[in-house]
Amino acid sequence: MENVHAQYGKLTDDDIRTLVVEDKWLASLSAAVQGEPDRVSQTLTGRIRMLAERYAKPLPELESEVEALSAKVEAHPKQMGHSFPKKSVRGDFQHPARIRQLMHLVQNQTRL
Repeated sequence: MENVHAQYGKLTDDDIRTLVVEDKWLASLSAAVQGEPDRVSQTLTGRIRMLAERYAKPLPELESEVEALSAKVEAHPKQMGHSFPKKSVRGDFQHPARIRQLMHLVQNQTRL
């Protein structure tokens, strides 16, 4: 232990800088810098997967599903014996909020 204390007095400013900066700070800084590309890559991969899932179905396929669902919606009241004034159900589905609702239903495969 006395040898260690004796060495402290012999350290120069450059020795201290080398011990602190190069041996401690640079090692942790180097590890952080090397980990950054991995983190960015994982974030981008996750985002690409999410986008791929979101846009997996092409628009024509979604439109045909909307048509099929529209026909079901129009048929249900008729099957129950109700009649309503002739209104285009498809026209209602042109509204952006209604389209989002239908997209959510289709994506979650919820039955009407």
